[in-house]
Amino acid sequence: MSIQVDESYEILKCDICNKPLSVPPIIHSALLGYICGRCENKSKSDEKYGDSIAERQIIYENLAKYITFPCAYNVLGCSSMLKWESVLSHEDICEFKNIVCPLSHQNFQEQCPWIGDHNQLITHIKKDHKKFFSNPLQIKLTKEFESKILFWEITGHIVVIILDRKDTNKYFCCISADFNNKDCLKYQYQLEISNKQWGNPVIFQRDHLEPLYGNTFTRPDNSIEIDIESLKYLFKKSNEIIIKFTINQKVVSATSTISNAADKYFSKVENELNENLLHDLECPICVQYMTSPIFICEMGHNVCHDCHWKISRCPICRGNMQGGRNFTLEKLTEKINYPCVNREIGCSFVGLLANLKKHENNCLLAQRECFIGNCSWKGAHLDLKAHFEEIHNLIEPDTIHVHQLQKKVDQYFISFDNKLFLLNIRFDINKPFEYIVQCIGDDKIEYKHELQIIGSSLIDIKIKLCHLCQPLDYKVDRKTIRDFTGIAIPFTFLSQFLTHFNQIEFKIKIMKIDV
Repeated sequence: MSIQVDESYEILKCDICNKPLSVPPIIHSALLGYICGRCENKSKSDEKYGDSIAERQIIYENLAKYITFPCAYNVLGCSSMLKWESVLSHEDICEFKNIVCPLSHQNFQEQCPWIGDHNQLITHIKKDHKKFFSNPLQIKLTKEFESKILFWEITGHIVVIILDRKDTNKYFCCISADFNNKDCLKYQYQLEISNKQWGNPVIFQRDHLEPLYGNTFTRPDNSIEIDIESLKYLFKKSNEIIIKFTINQKVVSATSTISNAADKYFSKVENELNENLLHDLECPICVQYMTSPIFICEMGHNVCHDCHWKISRCPICRGNMQGGRNFTLEKLTEKINYPCVNREIGCSFVGLLANLKKHENNCLLAQRECFIGNCSWKGAHLDLKAHFEEIHNLIEPDTIHVHQLQKKVDQYFISFDNKLFLLNIRFDINKPFEYIVQCIGDDKIEYKHELQIIGSSLIDIKIKLCHLCQPLDYKVDRKTIRDFTGIAIPFTFLSQFLTHFNQIEFKIKIMKIDV
């Protein structure tokens, strides 16, 4: 299952940096609102935020693993949509983000203040740092063990080799390129340490390049570690130590295997209906899925709309339920694929919240109760039409029917467009004739009707009444059916249509409203 956050994602932004809530940990503060992982340290270090109670949003983070987010630099032109786990690494190397020159590194004697975008980096390096290009690709070490840098070019991309002395005992070697993550996996490299007197070089290998971004050179896990004491031993044998670098593109079969494995993994994630994810969306009180509106306590715990009005304290932390609505979680629930409530009895429907209620209102496996009179029938939705046809008045549309005015209240059912419609009639002497047509199971108006009342054979007149079909929930109570408010026709007017037997003849027609 995958959720894509597009131009409507405004509410899913950090309240400090205004970037997407796409980097963990996601924190909710009663004072600040929602804070992304980019700003976590800032919120902790700022004195004015110090007293604010913050709660990590575990539910949001679990949901976010199934979301594709826009890059934080989409306003500058980046169109990438990113999975939760790859957001930060992409944004660090995003071509629309400014990057500093690798020679800005504090351990180099020559420091460069240049800042620009990724597209201009190679031009800058070729122009201002040409002397750091080397062919062959090697570094000569001195007994001072200074930090070193080399540049190289592959297919129009810059490769940066840094040998960084971070402390007195260690060198850290990192080779990075301004490729994306996937292209970096297509290359491998090795470094070979040797001197003239020592016949067997020391070889280190790594199976991928690192993507070039701001903190590449400050992360030890991206580097090969070289012990300086061992190098000092080599200097006892010779006055010169050479480190040679070799960068090769992997054979096609190896990169294809990597690519295919990644595609299979993401395909599995895309098609997975994750039970743990749905479990996180359950209200802690009623254990039903939370949908908009969702309410949040002062510590960040969530409860559904129905349960919120029944409690004054959070069922988890006993805190006050005064946090208001969780608009961010509400926005996410609109993009989650939910299973039908009837899945345990065989329904396989899975869909977005906007489509779920409409489906459940007409799910063939939903259990129904007849709401007409004293009828006690119960059964599946798919049997409802047969029940109305057998026990109640299921009539054909656009066909003449006869209604007896002796009945104060009567109901007729019409089947149209795979839906059931209720024609409800109420009449009492000296009171208006009232009727209403409702579409059963709909939650919005999509149909209209035309009721035609036909005069007796002695007078050739008829009237047509056109109106909308109002929605009617299957769970409606019998009193609501009986006490409806509908379209009224004065009896003095209707009387001219009566036959000798206090009957009226009518036709009912249902039509889909043109959008």
